[in-house]
Amino acid sequence: MKIFPFQPRIQLIHFPVPEDAIMARLGYSRWRTRLDEGEKQRILSAVNACFQLCRPCGCWTALPVIRQDADRITLENGISIASSRVSARYPGAAWMWFGAATIGNALPEKCAAAMKAGHTAEAVIADAVGGECADGAMDFLRKQASSELARRGMHLAEFRFSPGYGDWCLDAQKIFFQLLPMSEMGIRLHDSMLMLPEKSVTATAGIVCG
Repeated sequence: MKIFPFQPRIQLIHFPVPEDAIMARLGYSRWRTRLDEGEKQRILSAVNACFQLCRPCGCWTALPVIRQDADRITLENGISIASSRVSARYPGAAWMWFGAATIGNALPEKCAAAMKAGHTAEAVIADAVGGECADGAMDFLRKQASSELARRGMHLAEFRFSPGYGDWCLDAQKIFFQLLPMSEMGIRLHDSMLMLPEKSVTATAGIVCG
């Protein structure tokens, strides 16, 4: 396999508790929802307890594009992205970026245990925190990659695209397991092509040069 300059390095990811985004995911609007202060603090206390269980990490790499058609982007190393929507989203991409992020096992396990025990409210909060933090970890990873690529005169698209969306088949998860040290991050691929831990995210984005 040909080696390219963007060798994946697993990074620990740190960011503050995204309270507003988590509350919004739970259905609370700063402008439309009135919460008793005591109730609000109980929810935020549960949110923070869940956040403490998150161990975000991620890694990324990039491969050069050798051909772009309307329904497929062909890359070096014999890898291709079979999706007309991905190809249309990144016209003229010189490279494609591939990233993966996870929050680890602890919070998804807490969510599953709470749901099994019938603690629905606790499970819903844990799920919201996990989902928002997984997305936050991926956003952090993309921004970090964008800064590194910018120093090389390369521009990483802001919009990222994940397997299973639009016409990009979920089987494309296999690409990330080819390119990135997923098992070292504790991520496994189920036969259904869903990843474990559940709160793990993969995404691609186009890179243009100059």
